[in-house]
Amino acid sequence: MAAGIKLGVQAQEGAPSYPVSVRGEWRVIHSNLALTAETSTVLLNPGTYAGTGVIPVELPSCTRLLLRVRTKLITGVTTNPVVCIFGGWGPAASYTQGTGVFLTDGTITWSRLDNPAAGSTGITLTPTTAGYRDTTYRYGDIYDITGIDLLGANYLLALTQTAGVVTGGTDQTIELLACAIN
Repeated sequence: MAAGIKLGVQAQEGAPSYPVSVRGEWRVIHSNLALTAETSTVLLNPGTYAGTGVIPVELPSCTRLLLRVRTKLITGVTTNPVVCIFGGWGPAASYTQGTGVFLTDGTITWSRLDNPAAGSTGITLTPTTAGYRDTTYRYGDIYDITGIDLLGANYLLALTQTAGVVTGGTDQTIELLACAIN
């Protein structure tokens, strides 16, 4: 058996602090979860995604993320979409915002934020035919009211593991919305 150690902390002098709250806004981070799902190869190497609906996100200084889906005024849901949420850590030089392309040379490290196991099932989101709505959209419930911990990631990708299928209305697009919170 190894010799034991004792952990300690030392109080430092500093300015008083007070709690704050981050006020985010809902933004589209995937334009259509009804499009073809990413391959298992891409889900294990997310920086190589090619899905046209994927919108890469540069994260602000926040700690959690809320998710929900939005559809047009649909009348039915055949298949709920399943998404994998990836966090990326790396320098700004490894990402080109204008093209949405990440370097895949190891300068950005990717990990799942929704589940620590690489090949596991992602988050199942539920489009609604009766929930919150306005004159254009129906909004699914927030996936997890406490939010997904971003673990200090610099970048975010939401990749489709299972494409969703909705029916009715004039548009079967399923958008994924995110809101950054503290």
